[in-house]
Amino acid sequence: MSLNANEIDLKKGARVEQGSTIATQRSGRVELTFDDGTNIAIGPNSKLEITDVLMQSSNRASRFAVKAIGGSFRFISGKSDKKVYKVTTPTATMGIRGTAFDLTVTGRETLMALFNGRVNMCRDAQTCMLFSDPCAISFAPRRNLVAEIKGKDAVETLGTRFPFIQNASVLSPAFQTDLSSCSRHVAFVTESIPQPPVEAPPPPPPPPPPPSVAQFGTFEPRSARTSSIGTPRLLQPPQWWSATTRLSL
Repeated sequence: MSLNANEIDLKKGARVEQGSTIATQRSGRVELTFDDGTNIAIGPNSKLEITDVLMQSSNRASRFAVKAIGGSFRFISGKSDKKVYKVTTPTATMGIRGTAFDLTVTGRETLMALFNGRVNMCRDAQTCMLFSDPCAISFAPRRNLVAEIKGKDAVETLGTRFPFIQNASVLSPAFQTDLSSCSRHVAFVTESIPQPPVEAPPPPPPPPPPPSVAQFGTFEPRSARTSSIGTPRLLQPPQWWSATTRLSL
């Protein structure tokens, strides 16, 4: 983390002067608290210029202008008059009306997620759009356009383009804000997903058949069986069998 033009390291509790540019590295993050209570969080790989901030003796600003040059930011306005706030980026200028919002800025576009209050986002003097809906997602590309992102695109943008929404726990409590209004985008997508028809469960399989019993016909005593010509005959025991064992010496 550094301040130009002299490129000094920024320490906790240091005073930031008008005209300073604050730059963070890949793992850096800065939280700025101004005398009027305005809080600005600066994410990794980001750069913010303190363009024109003039505080009065009452700790209220008569001018409050900053430029988000690139990266990710959270802005929570303080007790100064709402008309004095001005935030610019390479592709947009924003007038603040008592507001908390996140910004993601590149050289090609500016993305904003509005949590409360109102923001008038302008590409130029003739191309402006006022945003006031809870968790409105807007963008301003390099061409003359300011528009709101809705539906599934809004959900994807919220989930991938705003680091402080994805991981709010890295911020101090004073820099956190209520994000519950953004749930409306998730609800919209959930309702728009077609649900498959509910099908009746298949009938249960039939019960297994009872165990089969082999059928061998009618039992007849061996001695009562008939011969092939139908004449009853009595079967004789084998010669080796006898009721009394006989010994011949």
